[in-house]
Amino acid sequence: MPAPRQVAASMAPMVRTAAQGSTAGLAPDGRQIPSGLQVGCLEPGEYTIQFTVLPPNDGLGFAAYAIIHWKIAGHQHQRIVSVFSGAVITGVCDSVDIKLVDVSQVGVIGFPPTFLPYKIGVSLSKGSRPTSMQPATLMTQLAAVSINGGSGGPTFTIPVDAGVISAFVTASRQSIISAVAPTDIFVQQLSQGNIVLNTWYPITQSPGWVPIAGDAVGIGTSNGGTNAAQVNVIWGIDG
Repeated sequence: MPAPRQVAASMAPMVRTAAQGSTAGLAPDGRQIPSGLQVGCLEPGEYTIQFTVLPPNDGLGFAAYAIIHWKIAGHQHQRIVSVFSGAVITGVCDSVDIKLVDVSQVGVIGFPPTFLPYKIGVSLSKGSRPTSMQPATLMTQLAAVSINGGSGGPTFTIPVDAGVISAFVTASRQSIISAVAPTDIFVQQLSQGNIVLNTWYPITQSPGWVPIAGDAVGIGTSNGGTNAAQVNVIWGIDG
């Protein structure tokens, strides 16, 4: 396979915001500096977008989404991915629009609301990304969510129009002194009406990326143990 050939690139100015942006399942609409890349009149075919980041200089990190519109022959496909250095996604297009949105404050309690600049580099290359077992990813919940012992936890809504094809559930103990047994945490893929489509124990089975059923709308979580735990979901994006 020939190496991808770069056809366009930009370095987008960003600002880490203190605004509340999106909620799970919705396209990001938080406060933002309009940034991104638009490329048209491309030879139809596969193209790869790659991101690099020059983060805020205080070492406290950031979070950003890229909203990508692949366009070909008048048809448009939207993908939403989390941005970090080395993140890549491939699609078929004859033009593409990439919009970058800062969401650093979404779902993070106590994160310092410090406005600081950073930059995201975006490059578009002709060709597909190398084969990888890990898809492009999207995190709609930036911080893990706590579940008390013996109770149900949050239901993570599957993002709409983001291109979600799979989910990776993380689960761990709440603190170093609260043990969590391998089968304490279980998760369920749910359709409308909370109908259970499948169930697994993320700590014990560690199935990795679980395909999303076509009629699934959310991932439910529960803690059957006595100690508090924490969970989160990483969404796998087509591309």
